[in-house]
Amino acid sequence: MAQPIQAVERPTISEEESVVEALRQLQTDVARHGQSLAAALTVLDDLQQSGLMDLAHGLFGAKQQIAEIVLEQVRKPGVLGAIKNVMTCIELLGGLDPQVVRTLTQALAAGVGEGHRRIADGKKVSFLELARTLSKPDVNRAVAFLLGMLDGIGRGLTVEGQ
Repeated sequence: MAQPIQAVERPTISEEESVVEALRQLQTDVARHGQSLAAALTVLDDLQQSGLMDLAHGLFGAKQQIAEIVLEQVRKPGVLGAIKNVMTCIELLGGLDPQVVRTLTQALAAGVGEGHRRIADGKKVSFLELARTLSKPDVNRAVAFLLGMLDGIGRGLTVEGQ
């Protein structure tokens, strides 16, 4: 009858052989990913020259203190609500058509400029001038936009069943 194996002899690799094998594997990886490594090194060099590597190193070194400060700030009254509001605003902006937002912001900037100019003139607006202004195509278009927006907001505020 055969004798049971008491111990398994595993081939031992010396530390020197292990280093040689690791260097050979590294050389193979460098040859395979040379372009990617060159690009990564360029990015790292740019980060170093701009001072961002030092900043990152400092942040990683002080991560415990930074985490404590962040938690302390988040625990302040109103901060958590503000964070939730910012996230909701980001969600809102994500749901809007970028071209519509661009057009609206350009129109808003033009409107702010026109409003500032009219205030600087110092003239009071009469009721008759207000009525005449509503017949201008640009003003009528803006009023139609605002009325449509109010209609949409009202629909959104409708409580189910009312």
